[in-house]
Amino acid sequence: MLEFEKLDAALEAAVGIAPDALLRQAAPRWADHFLLARERMSELSEAAHPSSAELLERDRLGSFFGCAYGDHGFLARAGTLHTLSTRLSALADSIPALAAEPSGLGAVRREAAILGALAEHRLSQPPHPDDVPLRKALGALHASAGELAEFALAAAQGNRSIGIAQGATRLYGLADLVNVASDFKEGLSVTGVLAFVLGRLADRGFTGEGRSLLHELCESHAGRLRDALWDLAQQGAPQRGSVPTLRELRELDLALEGLKAELVSTRRAAQHRAEAVGALYALLALAHAVGAQNLAANMLDGAVLLIAEGLAAEAKKA
Repeated sequence: MLEFEKLDAALEAAVGIAPDALLRQAAPRWADHFLLARERMSELSEAAHPSSAELLERDRLGSFFGCAYGDHGFLARAGTLHTLSTRLSALADSIPALAAEPSGLGAVRREAAILGALAEHRLSQPPHPDDVPLRKALGALHASAGELAEFALAAAQGNRSIGIAQGATRLYGLADLVNVASDFKEGLSVTGVLAFVLGRLADRGFTGEGRSLLHELCESHAGRLRDALWDLAQQGAPQRGSVPTLRELRELDLALEGLKAELVSTRRAAQHRAEAVGALYALLALAHAVGAQNLAANMLDGAVLLIAEGLAAEAKKA
């Protein structure tokens, strides 16, 4: 007899959610069907003298639950994707606030690493081609969260070293980043983000500031950030359902070159340029979190469909 309670506890420990909770959240229509099928399986397993029809039914249900449970069964896959989707959504919501708090960004990086490892160990083994985009997106999220944390910590140290006051002169407040983050989730393009960042930077006017620790920090990150934004734009093209034209690619290239030039220009205060770099890194990490969450949510629909189809097939045979 299958020990469903132990299997449920093991699954919850492994992927963060029990089967009943998973199905009630992701496929409420089939949650009761699943419990009824388990009860029927228990009844058949306990039958002292089952008929041939009952033996056949028991074997069918046993086959279904054998595929549903296990380290890489239907439930483990669906539970993993549900946990990824839920936690990625929460992570995306937290990034704008944490972007202004370098001490909290380590938590973003650690969470990205945990989610990446969960996907690596709990999705299909051996790896299935359908899982590749999500694995790549989680890897990109971890990398961008690391870049954000590294830059924010270095910028904070640079600010303390050269005595720059923070607070009222901040270029991007929490409300700004929250608003742009919301737009990003709704499909704001990379060029839209560039317009926001460069617009705020332009509002500050010019200065004759020379080299400083923050200036050197901006110089070291400007090229990396430019390339990361280019890659993000190319990754987003298929999701928008349109292939970029040569003209659009050239325009994006010029816009990114313009951004890079602004980020290293000593005509603008290094503090303001550093804040622009930090805001872009935060939005880049947010974009990767949102992209990974969308992939996980779409894949969850497919994983739940496999469970529902199995239950529907059993219902027809019963």
